[in-house]
Amino acid sequence: MKKKITADKIAYALEGFLDNDYKMFINHLKDLTKEKIVIDKQKSKEIMALFMFAICQATIRTLGDTSVTKYIMGKFQADIFNHAFEDSKERESFKNLFQERVNEYSEVFYAENKSLDVQIGQIFCRHFWGKDDIKQAPMMMAVGYFFLTTMLETSNFLKEILTSYEIIL
Repeated sequence: MKKKITADKIAYALEGFLDNDYKMFINHLKDLTKEKIVIDKQKSKEIMALFMFAICQATIRTLGDTSVTKYIMGKFQADIFNHAFEDSKERESFKNLFQERVNEYSEVFYAENKSLDVQIGQIFCRHFWGKDDIKQAPMMMAVGYFFLTTMLETSNFLKEILTSYEIIL
């Protein structure tokens, strides 16, 4: 008989993944760029949206389309929105931005896509730097690598949970 773990605890753990990946990505981003980079509020939101999408996709693909998954995703997103943005206008603005990015990233997110990492990176770089430039190809690949790594780590974490626990609401 498996032990039980609440969906709330899973959502909380996913918040930790987001926080960790966000901070690690900023450090790597600063190392990768030759010029000094300033992460303003808008750039911060782009990073957060990218990694939220990665974690959401990994969770949905690993746990399936269930009521527990929907609860975890709802709690995860609500907690991020509420913790990261105390101001209701900023929170609503980020929700809208996140939904726009979900729509954009989803267009290239399909199983047969052999250049998913570069395309995700391209979308991110276009919004992050405000331009679509082939000279950014190494950065696009790096962003895609971090995106896929986040998905893999999230999926592996959830698979490990599933081997020992039953997730309950």
